[in-house]
Amino acid sequence: MGNPGIMKNNNATRESVTATSGICRIVLARLLTGAALLGIVASVNADQLQVTAANSNGDLVYDLVIGPSSTTPIAPVIANAITPINNAKDESTHGGFDALAWVSNSVCKTLDLIAADAIKGQIVRYSAASTLPNCYEPAKGAPAVNPTAQIIFKWSKLGSGPARPNGVSADANGNVFVVSSSGPWDPKPSVWVLPFNSTANQYCSGAAGAYCAPVLIDNKFSNTLTLALAETLVASASAVTSTGTVLWKAGDLLVLVGDSFDARLIVYSSGKIYGSSGQLATHQLPLGGPTSTAIPWLKFLAQLAAPFGMDLWPANTSLGGDAGVLFTTIDGRILRFDTVQNKFVSDFAQRLGPGLQKIKVGTYANVPYAFVAQLAFNGTGQILAFAAPPASGVNRPLATVSHDVMNPVGLAVSNSGIQSVPTVTTGTPCAPPNPACTFEPLGPELVTIIQAYPGDNLSGTVQEQTCSVQSDPRVTIEEGWSCDQSALTIGAGTIYCPSFPSAVIPGSVCGHSGPTGSGFAVVEATATGIDPNDNNSFVTSASNIDAVMPGTSNLECSAFTPGGPIPLIAWGTRSDLTTVEGTIPEDSDASLFGPALGGQPGYLAEMTSSCDESTTTQRGISIYAIGLGLSSPTPAYANTLQSEKYQALEQTVTSAHIVPTSVQNTLSGYIGTAEDYVAAGNINCALNEIVTADNYVRNNLPDFFSNLVSGSGNPNPAGDIDGRLANWYLTINTELAGNAPNATWPLPAGSVPMCAASAQPQITSFFLQPPSAGDEAGYIDWTTVNTATASSCNLTDLYADATYVSGVTQGYTSSGLPTGGPGQNFEGDSITVVYPAYPPSTSSPYGVDTYTLTCFGAAGTTPATQSMLVGVSTPAPGTPANPQLTISSFTAEVSGLGDDGYLSWATTNATEGSTCTITDEYGGTPYNQYPLAELPPNASGYFYSYFCGTALLGSESLPAMPSDTLTLTCSDPENGTALTMLTITNPDGPDYCD
Repeated sequence: MGNPGIMKNNNATRESVTATSGICRIVLARLLTGAALLGIVASVNADQLQVTAANSNGDLVYDLVIGPSSTTPIAPVIANAITPINNAKDESTHGGFDALAWVSNSVCKTLDLIAADAIKGQIVRYSAASTLPNCYEPAKGAPAVNPTAQIIFKWSKLGSGPARPNGVSADANGNVFVVSSSGPWDPKPSVWVLPFNSTANQYCSGAAGAYCAPVLIDNKFSNTLTLALAETLVASASAVTSTGTVLWKAGDLLVLVGDSFDARLIVYSSGKIYGSSGQLATHQLPLGGPTSTAIPWLKFLAQLAAPFGMDLWPANTSLGGDAGVLFTTIDGRILRFDTVQNKFVSDFAQRLGPGLQKIKVGTYANVPYAFVAQLAFNGTGQILAFAAPPASGVNRPLATVSHDVMNPVGLAVSNSGIQSVPTVTTGTPCAPPNPACTFEPLGPELVTIIQAYPGDNLSGTVQEQTCSVQSDPRVTIEEGWSCDQSALTIGAGTIYCPSFPSAVIPGSVCGHSGPTGSGFAVVEATATGIDPNDNNSFVTSASNIDAVMPGTSNLECSAFTPGGPIPLIAWGTRSDLTTVEGTIPEDSDASLFGPALGGQPGYLAEMTSSCDESTTTQRGISIYAIGLGLSSPTPAYANTLQSEKYQALEQTVTSAHIVPTSVQNTLSGYIGTAEDYVAAGNINCALNEIVTADNYVRNNLPDFFSNLVSGSGNPNPAGDIDGRLANWYLTINTELAGNAPNATWPLPAGSVPMCAASAQPQITSFFLQPPSAGDEAGYIDWTTVNTATASSCNLTDLYADATYVSGVTQGYTSSGLPTGGPGQNFEGDSITVVYPAYPPSTSSPYGVDTYTLTCFGAAGTTPATQSMLVGVSTPAPGTPANPQLTISSFTAEVSGLGDDGYLSWATTNATEGSTCTITDEYGGTPYNQYPLAELPPNASGYFYSYFCGTALLGSESLPAMPSDTLTLTCSDPENGTALTMLTITNPDGPDYCD
């Protein structure tokens, strides 16, 4: 069966470097894992595409030179040039590289390059730069990837491992899968796995970060004659046909058999390879054969195809294309297998000539591209780059790379980039007098500028990987965009960027980008030489979702309309790098933050600081989510967010290491005053105060210090506080007030709103703190502005000076109270707040209480008043089973003289047990206007002897009060409570009394 000539080529070895032997032999290689890997897969979308190749002649390992176009949409520009990775000395130690893969290293937090040397029977690792212990830490100016390989496996005898390793792939945990074709050292082809110790002694005795001896997965193949294993990869997603047949599941190991007499794609179920914990089930290995055959020999035979290379081609949802598999063949074609139709469809490309080897698929700006290695008769060769086939005609290469390319075989693709901290001759990198540093390893997708502080020891590299989530499951797009405001867990253990560390997109923001209108992108950054050492640095990252995920729904700063959405960016510290990056308040304080902002480890805080491009200013380089929109556009929701952002900012200041403490207290005072202004509705003064606080931080940098400890702390409190102030400013100014967003931070001179402070009294907060467990009394707190007068504040409750049960005084009234401050705990001698409060009628256990606070300012100003309706009875009021009690009207009769003191009100859904109480704005001393209780739920023309002025009391020191605010409170034992207010006026001034 089959073509004996092809059969011979499958068994050819690489010892000969002539053009004929190079073309005829099948050099078996592996694709890097799919979306299960740390963002290195074809299904992951990025605007930075790293394509790595290896020459089988000379064993040079190199990257292609790829940059962004200046066109819209953005596209890759591929130069006819290469950038070497290893050095000449290293090249001379190898026999012939057949396969490459970029593999995640969870110990060093890097992507390492794994290479298979089929001639010497070795697997080697080129380690990427890291500043973590026992990892590759290059000297200044040294390459970001170690140019000298470390041998992690060398064949020694039968059974020791793959004798002729010609294909490698890896899973998200860094375990490396290897295939080996039959050869002179071992006639049996085989599939192996090299377990990776993510912790010490995990799979074998050895340190964390070490590879263990290979474990055999299969060399029997269900007793089917097998000679040439051509490719392997870990499936990034399931493949299901239109009839419901599962070809493979996400996480399964795929192996391409290249035998011309029985070519096929076989599947090893992840359930056979891994245990329930997700770790390799080495005790279950080896297996007797594959779990299934996804593409059988007869389908390859119908194409007259002997496959050499394989990779997955992602589905194109915008164009309706199905997910597929691309195969290179000996006769110069690239076949495409449609997994939904379960058949080969029209060729991806053809008539490319002999010598096609590996094929790898990567994406650039959310568009997939295929890269193919091709040998040449003269011992050189080339690497071809292809876009998707056109609607008609021939799919021609969009670029060819041949310079210094000599018989290329192995290819690896990574949607990641790396950039080193620059070397300086004097001073500190990125700090004055040296220029600030710009890091953009992913190109325009994310550009970070670091203005370092003199003396900061910044070193190492910035490595970034990207992953796109095409559709946010929280978003619905029917009659417009909407989000359910729940939090979304991504990263490890999820289907969203599963190889990234566990993280949470907060409920305050949802995907608003890409072809679906609900997509977003995640960038995982590693900067282990910067993040723990950047105290007092300012780190600003600008994102460009259009570069990675173009779409008509993408939000643009330039298209802002008052009250409209803008593109937002979320940032957080990595859950797997707390010893390097520390933690943030959103990571842990579930009592302070709800799903809108945080409450568990790995939360990303929406941290947009300006909107020219969506920009965040933060304390370090970590993990970002871009292309987001605010989940609710309402001012009420924005006000809730700004309040929680204020609390997170205050907590950041409180937990920071700031010396002297007077600086900490002053800063906290500025922030508290800004929040008071927000509560009072004075937005311009709040914004002005935030800028004042930020200027104070920047002018006192020597007083801010890192308190990073193992697993917590803050290495850069000044940068963190600066970023949070910027985000708070944007939230208040744009999302709450509806103003155009600021394009930069700090703000340009002259653009800070002026604070036109009002002299009117304002109550900025008024709340009741319930009693602690086992205690009867709670306390009330309030804060005010412009209320420092002799009369200060007046507090009364619904049952003022009334005794109802067993002689216990439940009512309260007092005057001349201080203007208030958080935590002053006005209780005991000042305020009695006893639980439960009793209703006007002792026959019913249902009741509420109303606390009314009035604070006075200078003469001629209007007092500030707030009422608080509190359900404190037993049982506590909830949503009634019957229709809710409501107050349908509350009016005052008006004659030519003004309000005559006759009130009318009406309720709905009241029962026989309903009662009402009217509480005066000035209830109790010094104005002697006490509450009127046990009123009927409906009354017309009820006379109310409202406040008549200071003359009645004989005190000219009190301010004149020509108006009064009444609070009508009604309660029903079955249908709940209701509250409304009414302002009445005294037409003849303070000396008039009816």
